[in-house]
Amino acid sequence: MLADKLYNLKSFRKQFDAVIILSVCRTIENIDWNYSENELLGTIDWNNIISIASALAYSKKNEHLDASLRISQTVILERSTSALQKEAAAVILLSLTNNPAVQLAIERNYLEQDFQNNLPFTLKLQNDRLTFCNSIILEETVIQLNRFQNDVYICQSKNDSISISAPTSAGKSFILCNILIEKLLQKQTNIIYVVPTRALISQVESDLRELLSKYNLSAVNVTTVPQNIDNEKISNIFVFTQERLHWFLCECPNLPVDIFVVDEAHKIEDSYRGILLQQKIEQVVNGNPNVKVYFSSPFTSNPEILLENVKNNSTKDKVNTQFVAVNQNLIYATQVPRKVDKWKLSLCLIDKSIDLGVITLQNRPNGEFKKMAFVANSFSNNGTGNIIYSNGAAESEKIALT
Repeated sequence: MLADKLYNLKSFRKQFDAVIILSVCRTIENIDWNYSENELLGTIDWNNIISIASALAYSKKNEHLDASLRISQTVILERSTSALQKEAAAVILLSLTNNPAVQLAIERNYLEQDFQNNLPFTLKLQNDRLTFCNSIILEETVIQLNRFQNDVYICQSKNDSISISAPTSAGKSFILCNILIEKLLQKQTNIIYVVPTRALISQVESDLRELLSKYNLSAVNVTTVPQNIDNEKISNIFVFTQERLHWFLCECPNLPVDIFVVDEAHKIEDSYRGILLQQKIEQVVNGNPNVKVYFSSPFTSNPEILLENVKNNSTKDKVNTQFVAVNQNLIYATQVPRKVDKWKLSLCLIDKSIDLGVITLQNRPNGEFKKMAFVANSFSNNGTGNIIYSNGAAESEKIALT
């Protein structure tokens, strides 16, 4: 395969390593680099690496798509690249169906608003074809989708129950919410949308209400609290955790359910809450033989196993993809020996680790909680945007108070 051969070229891997270091280190403002920035830039032949990235964009392998995306974004952000090279990188992003990245580049003045006018006719034709093939129409609004979202839309139109699996930020919630809006525009529909936490209840409710307002579906009832439904002649969306769903099914055992969405469906593997979730899935399916069931989970190797919980005669299929919408960096921080305020950062890749440099904390951390808080704060240079995961509410509070 051409993409494999290009990706494994020693000359490409050397250049790509330089691109990775540049893209990661530039997001950490106060890092003392291990590398000379000019030396890294001297390693890269931008025209060569852009041409390879354009070939990788049509691969289905995660590492190829990730490389193509990272190269394109670095080219657009790099001060030393030309306008023509930036436009070529934007074409690659369009080939990846990553329209949000292109729009963001335009908003931040890295690209001209009308840059596509300068493209050759064949590229314009290709971009128009991609846009057409990866778009849906709701009312009179054209919704542009990425490859993964388009696959989900096609799959659900051909099947009654689907299980979708993709990496974080691929756009699972976006396409599911728009599919639900399409169903509501067509006919009266009762929808149950199950999420694992109360925080996600608020997020999903907010997203759905915004879309309902956009499409003038003010008559649709949206609720997050189990309650009796007096008027069965209107459409309803119930956003619940599995516990609230259990309560609701006790209160309204006979309300017909047309669509059943299970977000973060891999949580069915949890102990007590997973057992409850599985029981409620079976109860909804048994009580509504024609219900459409949509499972959504992070990227897993066997999403089809979730469809075994839908024990009816409906048509079933999966959408399992490694589609990459954003680059993610796994950085390992270790304290420099005998220097409490200095921490070495290493980028962890699948096949190796790259030492990036050292950050210096403004204060000397005393204890594990302060280490986590001070290192996270240093990453953003005393700004915002960091999330620290901890083991429980009490630990979270201790870290926040540091």
